[in-house]
Amino acid sequence: GDAVYSFTMDDHQWKEFKSKHKQQYKMSCCDAVAIPKTSKYGTQFFAHKANGCGASESIQHQFIKYIALRALHGNGWKADTEVRFNGGEFIADVYAEKDGKRLAIEAQWSRITKDELHRRHSRYKDNNIQCVWLCKDKPYTWDVGIPAFNIRFNKDGQLQVITLGIRGDYKQEEPYLLDLYKFISMACNGKLKN
Repeated sequence: GDAVYSFTMDDHQWKEFKSKHKQQYKMSCCDAVAIPKTSKYGTQFFAHKANGCGASESIQHQFIKYIALRALHGNGWKADTEVRFNGGEFIADVYAEKDGKRLAIEAQWSRITKDELHRRHSRYKDNNIQCVWLCKDKPYTWDVGIPAFNIRFNKDGQLQVITLGIRGDYKQEEPYLLDLYKFISMACNGKLKN
């Protein structure tokens, strides 16, 4: 069937959906039953029913994927999470297509070595997929030529991307903070340039 995205519904539609569609949908990552839920902060999402694929992602990692997916959809891209490539050899956190363009967003909330970042990024490059990395810890951006950016929560709980060296169409010397939704919108529309 067609994919259903929680962020496409307003509060009333989501409440109605939750009451009518228990255990009728499957998670895209593993075909486990998808349970529609609302977080204590009001975020609408689908959770694995017990005995799902066992994905143990942090809430921060899930939230980054949610914002990225919402931004891509909002900019006219066909997007999904946990998309498998080469028979499951690697899985994109978020993968999107539009007008023949292919884009992956990787939310790297845990530490990653320079070598591992390079190895994982080369899989996307070898498959003609542009990939943007959102890293909690300082990425090794400039010395390996990988579009990796620092991401953090501000004091208000909003996700921000630190764009040292890149802002719109010109280079800069000082760090600049962008809201994650706006950053993804700029990235998927070719507004970020090295």
